[in-house]
Amino acid sequence: MFMAVLAHWLKAGGILLLTLSIAGAAQASDENMLFDRGLPSTNLNIEPDPERSNIRWTAGSDNERFSGDDFIIGNPGERYVINHIRTWAVLGYREEGPSVPAAVGDWFNHIRLLGGTASDEPLAIRTSGELLQGSSATSNSDIVITPVTYPNPGSSNYFNFGPTIPIWQIDFHNLNWVIEGGRRYNFSVQGIGRQFLETEYSHAWYNHASNAALSGTPQQGADDLMSAFSHIGEFLYIIDAEEGWNKSADLNIQIFGNVIEGVEEPVANDDDGSLVAVVHNLNEAGLLDGKAYNRTLREVEQGIIRARSSLLQKLVVEQSGARLFVSVISPSSESANSPEVQALLAQMHHQLEQLNNTGVLRESVYNQLQNEINSGYVPHASVLYRAAVSLSRREEAVDPELVKPQLDDFQSVGILSAQGYTSLLEALEASELPNPIEFLRYIDRAQVLDLNDYSLDPQQYFPAIYQSVAQMLYQGGLINGEIGEFNLELILDEVYEFNQSGLSNLSETFANEWRTYDAVVSVQIDDRTYQQSNYYSPPISERDFLSLIDREGLVDLFNKVLRDQSSPYRLFSIPSFDYTFIGNVVSSEFGVIALTEAQADVYWERGWHGTDYANTFTSDRIAEIITLLEDIELLDHLSEAEISEGKKQIARQYITHPYQLLSAFKDVIVLFDWESAEGENPYKYFLEELARLSQGNFNPTDIDDGFDWENQIASVAFTLNGTRYSTDLVFDGDWLDPSFFEFVESVAAIEVPQGRFYPLSYYGHGTEGYIFLSDRQFEALRMQQLITLATDERN
Repeated sequence: MFMAVLAHWLKAGGILLLTLSIAGAAQASDENMLFDRGLPSTNLNIEPDPERSNIRWTAGSDNERFSGDDFIIGNPGERYVINHIRTWAVLGYREEGPSVPAAVGDWFNHIRLLGGTASDEPLAIRTSGELLQGSSATSNSDIVITPVTYPNPGSSNYFNFGPTIPIWQIDFHNLNWVIEGGRRYNFSVQGIGRQFLETEYSHAWYNHASNAALSGTPQQGADDLMSAFSHIGEFLYIIDAEEGWNKSADLNIQIFGNVIEGVEEPVANDDDGSLVAVVHNLNEAGLLDGKAYNRTLREVEQGIIRARSSLLQKLVVEQSGARLFVSVISPSSESANSPEVQALLAQMHHQLEQLNNTGVLRESVYNQLQNEINSGYVPHASVLYRAAVSLSRREEAVDPELVKPQLDDFQSVGILSAQGYTSLLEALEASELPNPIEFLRYIDRAQVLDLNDYSLDPQQYFPAIYQSVAQMLYQGGLINGEIGEFNLELILDEVYEFNQSGLSNLSETFANEWRTYDAVVSVQIDDRTYQQSNYYSPPISERDFLSLIDREGLVDLFNKVLRDQSSPYRLFSIPSFDYTFIGNVVSSEFGVIALTEAQADVYWERGWHGTDYANTFTSDRIAEIITLLEDIELLDHLSEAEISEGKKQIARQYITHPYQLLSAFKDVIVLFDWESAEGENPYKYFLEELARLSQGNFNPTDIDDGFDWENQIASVAFTLNGTRYSTDLVFDGDWLDPSFFEFVESVAAIEVPQGRFYPLSYYGHGTEGYIFLSDRQFEALRMQQLITLATDERN
């Protein structure tokens, strides 16, 4: 009766300032408490808060993301009808304007409850209502919002680490939501915020949460994890409050309803080999427990984890504290039959059997791991789990059932032809492809290359491999024009001395040194000469293929050609998926594939593929930019030989960004790492760098660098044009103080009329470098979009 009167008042728009204790809140007589994870009653509002139980949680202030959680009621085979769900929200606090809303409608215009299983994507809207300003009533009489206090003796409000703000209880009635017992259901309570003053942000909706161990009230189903959902109910990610607070938490919720008579037979799923069953088995074996178990179970149910290799990766994470570098036991060594070694091998076999009994390993993976243990390559559990991950990923990568959805996507965007798709599936089903790099043999604009098919003489195999790729692109109609012969120039880069002691299978070409080279490949295509630098080092052993050819350099040369010819394609290198974790074997195979941008998005599963599809820096455009740099006298401080060297560097790079052009020439820009306050005089070093950059226009003398590690202080002083300038700086370990550069900028603006220092930002991460420019030079570079100023980001 009381709740009915209250609802009537609220529907009518009346303001009823009544605070309820949760313990005294009325419940409908025909409802049973099905799930109780209510508000906490102990360890409330503690500051500082190591033992605090209560927290509020949001997923964003953009009306796009909201916090949520889950619940499981009853057992498999049972069914329930949920009539009423109760949750809580804590709104505010704002420094500007009203610190908290007098009514929920003042800050929010809509409220809704979303719910469903993990397979219900997106979650269904179970009920919703509009909110009017000046009221906490909604347009839906089944949604009742009430100010309440905690069920503790003091009837406290929420202490927001400073101000105390109200708690709002939200009761969603008449839901008639039928659920299955023993099954996980997600929910999210979402309030759509009104605009916050004149900002671009909306008021953020905070659901109430608490740490189960500290709450002092029943915290049914608490697993120390929450979830984030989009405004339309799409699952986004799992939330662990410990990553943003100092402990874990779950959203508070109470659920009321009734059991539906007539129990069905529960579906047995503990022994069906499903990923859920495997997760349970890993938990029972003690390999995955606590929060890691809860999180993994959620990720499997939510579809984040879809393969056994991902479950095995969880075990690797759990073993992250274990040693990563272990000695290999040689079966032929004198100690191989010692009791210590035999005990270690027995222990590894025991751990392998324990792992295999959970169902997480394929039979082929299990058999190979047995062989690896017997060969002495797996002397530690951390190695065992990593090996299992690597082997499982390779097996899954050629599993037709797992791969078919990806191949369907490949065909839909034209990566695979209809014939290629059919042939590839047939080969997978016949287990003819042990390595997914073989997929490339079924794709028209792709190629597999095996270094075993070529001479080990770089003067022979470099040109041969480049020629083979060029022919594939030419025959596929992706590049035009006559293709000349490829040439290689090896330029010695570094010589490293090392001790051969303990190393086996060394190449006969090695003495006591290791040499690296800049391998410059050149060719004439369509009457234009192309060059590209590559990394090269002679192989250390017969199994060392890693340093024989720079795969990225290979594709970069052809991407220059594709860009110059305005092709929609770019070339990618594809590594072999060989099992490389154990035995240190590096595959002799690699591949290349040409993809449009739309195809690349699908091939890399919409991940970042890092390839430049814009035709911004064609060879002609680069030549124009270099001419511009000369015309505006930005290179006047350089000799002809230095300019020529800069042009040579540019010709041998794949240019995708303006900074590559500017940094190729000496003393044109200075790039730096903020974490570079090293040595005795870091600020003196950068003053001298900036002086060189200014070509003598900024020439500080009598530099006093007050950077002091022992006393943890920093300052800098110098004389310029007869005036002494100084400033105190913030000591932050090996991080530079940004105010140092701002100080130099301000001094130069007063003392140097010939130009200015400009802070550069090439990747949108604040100041990453500096350039000194006259007004004419600045305008020329700015108009050609060759510089991006960090000050633009700040403004």
